[in-house]
Amino acid sequence: MQPSDSDDFGFAYLLRAIEQSIRRAEAALTQRTWDAFAEELAAQARGFHAMQNALIDAERAGYPTGEARARIAVLVNVRDEQLERLKAYRDECGRRLELFAKSAPMRRAVSHEAEHNARLGYLDVTS
Repeated sequence: MQPSDSDDFGFAYLLRAIEQSIRRAEAALTQRTWDAFAEELAAQARGFHAMQNALIDAERAGYPTGEARARIAVLVNVRDEQLERLKAYRDECGRRLELFAKSAPMRRAVSHEAEHNARLGYLDVTS
């Protein structure tokens, strides 16, 4: 897909490319396909960088950029929301791993005690 002739700075092309990348990133985030998500984040970074360069060129040429900047703000908000959900998922995984790590010594102690009792035939000296 190439920029159209009517859009000298490629705003429409770049915005479409970023929007498509955000949609693919959303699918990857939902499906937890982390490699695909990372690829889309990199594609978004490239897209935003290209858009920034196009905006600078357009402003130097006196081209109005308000509408493009408004659409970029929306896209940045969507991307930030995706990143916040990714951070929340990471934090939840961390909490679960921490809980698992804390319970490991208890599981070993209980397991060791059960093995010890089994070897002794669990002699009940109180009866």
